[in-house]
Amino acid sequence: MDSIKSNIKALKLSNTFFYYAFAAIPFFIGIYIIIPQFVSENENNFLPFSAGILLPLLLLLIYAIIIGKLEQSKSGWNGLIERWNLKKMQKKDWLWTFFLIAVIFLGYFGLANTGDWIIKQFPFLSPPKEFELIRTENSFFGLPLKGNWWILVLHIMILVLNVFGEELFFRGILFPKQKLIHKKYTWIVHGLCYHLFHMFYPWDFLRILPESLAYGFVVQKTNNTWPGIIAHFMFNGLGLIGTIYGIVG
Repeated sequence: MDSIKSNIKALKLSNTFFYYAFAAIPFFIGIYIIIPQFVSENENNFLPFSAGILLPLLLLLIYAIIIGKLEQSKSGWNGLIERWNLKKMQKKDWLWTFFLIAVIFLGYFGLANTGDWIIKQFPFLSPPKEFELIRTENSFFGLPLKGNWWILVLHIMILVLNVFGEELFFRGILFPKQKLIHKKYTWIVHGLCYHLFHMFYPWDFLRILPESLAYGFVVQKTNNTWPGIIAHFMFNGLGLIGTIYGIVG
């Protein structure tokens, strides 16, 4: 990490808001404008869901590539890998990865009822009814599941875009920039900022908090972006089970 430190521009707390807002605004537009406006029940909603969800995820990956190219210390792919802080996994990295996975699962499922409580107390924080059609028992992104195995491939591609987009941008790009300023407290600043980034899911605000802090804590402990990528895949990959079940019918 020290070999590329001189090329990384520090991210002051006063400027942090703009990075996270720039990442979050496309999700707000997608979830609260595009999807409610163009998604309808019993219709093929793949295009509006793609514009509302996939495009913002793609933008995160593009941000990670552009900033990584600007700040990498060596030319070529290896320089980009180094800037994203993707290192060979050591034994301690795997242990911290298992810890992160445990926190994510325990926090998300242990606090599952908090979403209903937030919606009950603050109905205006409920997700748009059209947003809930993104995944149903019989459809995925508005596409009918039964017998369509190609949708499993599509789901895997979306999963890859989701995980690498978020992890490379937040943990690979922003965390090292924040670390130059906040040192040993970076995981707290990063975790809270990452949590606030998810304000487009206000009904899940409490449930996401433990994992948001855990991501920052583990990347600080390992100085490696891979643990977050692996844990993210393990958790978000659970949705593939529902997709397979729907395809089999």
